[in-house]
Parts: sequence; C-alpha cells; structure tokens
Amino acid sequence: MKSKISTVIITFNEENNIKDCLESLKWADEVILVDAFSSDKTIQIAKDYTDKIFQKEWQGYSEQRNFGLSQARNEWVLFLDADERMSDALALEIREIIQDNNGLYNGYYILRQSFYLGRWIKHGEWYPDLKLRLIKKDRAIWSGPSVHEKLILNGKAGYLKNPIYHYTYRDITHHLEKFNHYSTLFAQDAFIKGEKVRLNQLLFKPFIRFIRSYFFKLGLRDGFAGFVIAFMQALEVFLRYAKLKELNKT
Repeated sequence: MKSKISTVIITFNEENNIKDCLESLKWADEVILVDAFSSDKTIQIAKDYTDKIFQKEWQGYSEQRNFGLSQARNEWVLFLDADERMSDALALEIREIIQDNNGLYNGYYILRQSFYLGRWIKHGEWYPDLKLRLIKKDRAIWSGPSVHEKLILNGKAGYLKNPIYHYTYRDITHHLEKFNHYSTLFAQDAFIKGEKVRLNQLLFKPFIRFIRSYFFKLGLRDGFAGFVIAFMQALEVFLRYAKLKELNKT
C-alpha cells in the first residue's frame, strides 16, 4: 500500500508567509494547520489550501505541535514552519523515502538553509542547520520549554539530502522583535525552574557566542549578514540572563 504523508504547521498572524508555505505543500496528502487565533488573514488564506484548520489557544510550541500531530491521519508526518518552504527536490525525495523505507528509520533530519538580508547563509551557527522534521506518527513527540522545543524520536533517524528553505527575519527590526520575544520566554522558563544568574553568564557567554559564530564557524564569510547574525546571537544571550536577573529581583 502506498504510504501517505501529513504535514503540520502552527501559526499566529502569518498572513505574509502562509500562502507561499502552503503552495510548497500542494503535493502532500494532508495539510493540518494549528492556529493560535490569528487576528490577520492567516485563516482566510489557509482555507484555499486545506480544510484541516484548528484554532487552539497558545500553550507553547510543543503543545501546539503535539496537537497537530494528534490530528494527523497518515503514518508519516512532516513539520514545517510558516516561514519555511519545500523545494520540489525535497518533496520528491520524501515521497521516495517513505515508499522505500525498510523500517530502519522512524524519522529523518532535513537540512534547513536560511535566507537573510538578501543572501543565503552558508556559514556560522545557521548553517548547516539540521532539523528532525519527518517522523512516523507514533514514534515521536515534541517536548521542551516555551522556546527551543525538541522532537523526541523513539528509534533511529536518517538524513535527507535536499533542504528546507527558511525565509527567516524580514529585516533587522523583525530580527530584534523576535529575539526579544524569545529571550523573554527563556528567562521565564528559567525563572520557573528556580535558576539564578552568575556574573560570567552576563559578561562572558555573549562574547563567547559571538566569537564562536563569527570566527570559529566562519560567519565572517557571509559578509555583513554574518556579522549581524553573530552580534544578534550574542545580544540575545545577554538579554536572556539580564531578563532572568530582573525576574529574580522582582
């Protein structure tokens, strides 16, 4: 019997991204969208591509994705973000791999390549960026804090050759808005766990993060974009611990 595939996307106010994302998923057997009550045209646009649309109050990345996983009716499930796109080559590769799968792998890592400030990023901490995104429905679950959630797989994982295209932050302002949000989530999770801030986390971790991304991982080869990425990563690390220290004092 031919294996079929479901795809899961979680959204909140993604009217600028969702059309292109869904266009790239026309080959899929089922498209499931879990929306956190968007106030823009996300749902209106999505209705042209799928009738499997669920609105669910935001409970964290893991909870939203696991809900989408529970709605999938096919053996294989692919997770995609609204700002990501499938290439034709990757779609074909996935079709072939799930038909030829001999039971050795219960999931597959996919390379993600990001487009930022007018260029494809090929160095630094953004590349190579391997993500576990294709899994057998009953062999994996999302777990983790409010941000940086992980897909936990029961069994072995293989690797696909073709990439997911990631059209990440629109510009530097959008980048700042996003990592300001992510650093807040990190601080809140750490505060709930009772974590404290040490001086080296504020002073040295941001510096080390920049050096690693820009020099050791050759982000400098991506020009201005590579410098901005490394700087932003360092700044986000600083904000995580600065916000946690703030919470510990309130």
